This record gives sequence, C-alpha cells and structure tokens, in this order.
Amino acid sequence: MPRHPLSRVMIICLIIGGGAAFIKHQLFSPLSLKEPISFFIGKGQGGRKIINDLAAHDLLHFPVGHRFILRLLGWDDQFQSGVYWLRPTETIMDIYEKFRTGADQVLMAVTLPEGLTTPQIHLLIDAAFSEGPALHVPHPTPDSMPHSLPYPIKGPLEPDAQPERSQEIVEAPILYLLPETYHFSAHTPRQTILMHLKTAGEQILDLLWATRSPDCHLLTPSDAVILASIVEKETRLPHERARVARVFLNRLHKKMPLQADPTVAYGLHLETGRPLELPLRRVDLSHHSPYNTYVNKGLPPAPICHPGKEALQAVLHPAPGKELYFVADGTGGHTFSETYQAHAVHHQRWRKIQRQKLTSPLPHLSPQIKVE
Repeated sequence: MPRHPLSRVMIICLIIGGGAAFIKHQLFSPLSLKEPISFFIGKGQGGRKIINDLAAHDLLHFPVGHRFILRLLGWDDQFQSGVYWLRPTETIMDIYEKFRTGADQVLMAVTLPEGLTTPQIHLLIDAAFSEGPALHVPHPTPDSMPHSLPYPIKGPLEPDAQPERSQEIVEAPILYLLPETYHFSAHTPRQTILMHLKTAGEQILDLLWATRSPDCHLLTPSDAVILASIVEKETRLPHERARVARVFLNRLHKKMPLQADPTVAYGLHLETGRPLELPLRRVDLSHHSPYNTYVNKGLPPAPICHPGKEALQAVLHPAPGKELYFVADGTGGHTFSETYQAHAVHHQRWRKIQRQKLTSPLPHLSPQIKVE
C-alpha cells in the first residue's frame, strides 16, 4: 500500500528540522571549557586537520558533520594560521569566524635589550618565534651569540649635513630599531616585525630630537643615534650616561678623537668576525678602520648598536661640565677628568687595580660547593 504523500512531506520536514536543530546545536552551543585555552593552526592546514584537532580537544563531537558544514560555507581552506584564544563563552561558530578573520590571536611578547646589533636582533626575533608564544630574550652572553655576524647596520641615511667623520668608505645607511618589549601574533614575518621596530625607533627619535637641549651641538638625528650607540656600550650605569655623553660632545667640539674602545671592537668585528666581547689589545687601537675613533676624528660612519631611549636622552640632554676623559674605576663605574694630567693619575690607578686582580689568588672552594 503506497504511503500517503503527506507522510513523505512530514518526513522531509522532520529531516530538515532535525538537521537544522543539529547544526544549531553543533555551531551555536557554548564550548565545554572552564577557562581560556590556546589553539594552534599551522601554515597550510585545511579544515579536516583543524576539525580533527578540535575534536581531539573535546570541543566538538561530530567531525564529519563539521567538515560538511565548512564545505557548505566555503570556509574549508579559509582559516588563517596562528595561535588563537578559545574562550568558555564562545561557540564553534565564533571560533570558526575568528579562524577565518585571524582575530583574537595569542600575542608573542619579545623583549629586545639595549645595545644589540641588527644581526643580533634578527637572531633573537627568530629565536622568539621558534620557541613559543611568550619569550623574554635576555641580554646576550658570549655563549649565546655567534662569533661571526656578517652584515652591518643598514637603513635610510639622513640627508642632513654630518659632523666630521672618516670618509674612507661609503657611509653605511643608518637604521634605528628601538629596544623595547613588542607583541606580535604567531607567524608574523620577520620583515614586518623589523619595520615595526624601525617605525617605533623613528617616532621616539623624532620626539626626543624635537626636545633636545640647546647645548647639544649634534647636527642631525642620525648623529644622535651614532653617539648614543657609543654611550650605550661605554656604560651600563644610568646616572653616568649623560656625563659620558658630555665627555664625547666636548671632545667633538674640540675636534679631539673620541677614543672609544667599543667603536674599535665593532670595526674589528665587521672586518674580521672578531667576537665583540673580547678585550682589546694595544695593537688593536691602531688598527686601520673607519670605526676606530683612536685614529679618526669625529663620529664613526654608523651606529655600533641600537641604543635605548635612555642613551638617546643622555646624548640630547647631556650633563653640564668640561670633562674630556673618563676611565674605569674598578667598581663598574668611571672616574671623570677635565685634564689629561688628572686622567693619567686615574688611569694608573685603574692599571693597578687590574694588576691586583690578575695576581690575586682564587678563593678556596669547599668540595661540597657546586660551581655552576
């Protein structure tokens, strides 16, 4: 006996209604989460892989139906790679939408310390984005950095007039990447990150340059970055930066060579790959290099590192004074002098401290003490 046509219609309606209810339940029910979690989508991952991963996290329970829904919506290959936040109040439809638009990604925190070279910054960015969603990069040590970094600082050169400096090579373009803590989503291209750092550097440099002290006689913002990079390497003590800057500005004004050891080390590093942290020898001070501020007057052709805001501030707002010399005092700081005679006395005192350190016996270590 044939079924009544009305029965067929009722069955079709029930199927459609049941399917709609199923889809509604699957897409619009809150996630079974007690707290936010992160969820990773790799580059090139399609809908099947993503749905299987969600099912593995017990966030959906009918993968085949969800794959059909994604194909129906045309989203099967529309999801963007990244690390996303999944929150308890959200539905599957909410997270599909954020996967499609790239919204609400976990941001990776990268802290770049002051005083790094451009290649070192490249390496630290690469390390940060290969090790996970949050990384604080410490100041590099001799063991953590390579002994050969092959390329110098590059970027746009300021067109303004420059102070006296070596002209034996074509001046390297100047780039300033601001040391700071930055936040980026996963898979942000390195070039995009570097452009962000560059823009941040330009903005802070413009701001500080516009408010510079009248007794800062540098000619361009680029000169400020170059001198600040030397100050950054000469002292780690915040209260000394403006005083060190004053010494160098006084020497520039008198057309005296800066005689800054870090510039010599940087020049040797660029030419030979010599590690930056190695102590200088007397013969190094006469090495022929445009970065050797013992044999060349004026500023070197480019920054020797990327200085922090505090070093820039010190250069643009130097301490008052007529001092022309400083030397290490054996405690981590420096002794400053206005005359060479006074400086010679302080220098001899520093040499004596060095000799005492070399001849002092090593402290006795008990066998129970573990030396890290």
